[in-house]
Parts: sequence; C-alpha cells; structure tokens
Amino acid sequence: MEEFFFFLATTVAAGAKVIVVIIVGFFVLAALKIVFGGSRLRNGSDEARQVQELHQGLERLESRLDALETILLEDKEARRP
Repeated sequence: MEEFFFFLATTVAAGAKVIVVIIVGFFVLAALKIVFGGSRLRNGSDEARQVQELHQGLERLESRLDALETILLEDKEARRP
C-alpha cells in the first residue's frame, strides 16, 4: 500500500512539472508574439478599413431605426380616436 502512495505521489509530481512547463511555454510564446508582432502593424490599414466599414454600417442602421421609429409613431397617432 505504501508503494502505491509513493507511485501516486511521484506521478502527480511529474504531472505538475509537465503542467508548469506548458504554462511557462505559453508565457514565452506570448512574450515573443508581443515583441516580434510586426504583422499587426502591417495589417493596420486593413483594420482601419474594417472599422470604417463597421462605422458606416452602424450609421445606416441608425437611420433605418429612426425611419422605423417615425413610421411606428405615425401609425400610433393615426390609430388614436
């Protein structure tokens, strides 16, 4: 029974070491991506274009909502006795 607990403890310790190595590896990869993340700067114009398209779409949505609001208010006023 004592051997089983020793085996279990060593297995858990080895698993913990593997998990720590994986976590440290993720941090190293994240740091490298931050330091050498030049591709993000190259894609800046694409991001700016996408933001502009999103803004234009939201403006069109706002105008549609205003028109719908006007239609609903006029319909409500027309139904009043």
